[in-house]
Amino acid sequence: MGWNVYLLPAPENLRKDLQTTSKAAPYASASPYPAQDLPALLQQQPDLLILDARPSMQFRQASLQNARWTIRPTLQQQLTGIALQRPVLVLANTDAVLHSLALDLERQGYQSVYLCLVSEQDIQHGPLWHQHETDPLSDEQCIDYLFFVHDRHDGNKEAARRYLEWETGLLAQLDEQERQEFLI
Repeated sequence: MGWNVYLLPAPENLRKDLQTTSKAAPYASASPYPAQDLPALLQQQPDLLILDARPSMQFRQASLQNARWTIRPTLQQQLTGIALQRPVLVLANTDAVLHSLALDLERQGYQSVYLCLVSEQDIQHGPLWHQHETDPLSDEQCIDYLFFVHDRHDGNKEAARRYLEWETGLLAQLDEQERQEFLI
């Protein structure tokens, strides 16, 4: 059937091993920064580049002043012309996003990166967050959100069909190298 099966020598230790290795991410130039201390950081570092990596629909609702919305596919574009010595603040709502962007920024050579995990409560009660009256991002810029199928799980059969068409259409967009990765 094409499946590769591996047996683990001690599967009962797997959870413990994963928990101990994932807690401490070794960064050379990135450090966690608590959301409640953001006002002090922004005051101390007025030239801070703020990259907001929360989902685009959340960024559309509220963001820090001068923040740039980013996700990994647009990170390189966001960094164009930015000096490696400039401090960077990355905002995200998951540790996984912070981790991946921290590694990307370090690979690029950024030397001072602050990682801030923000919650919906931080945004609602934080004095620095401002609500957007107009959308700061166009629909085309919100590449992490599929407008035409956002309600596909809510019983909208037409949206579900359109999503499946879109998803299967992705295969046609693969180049030859990407096709070689599939074992069909």
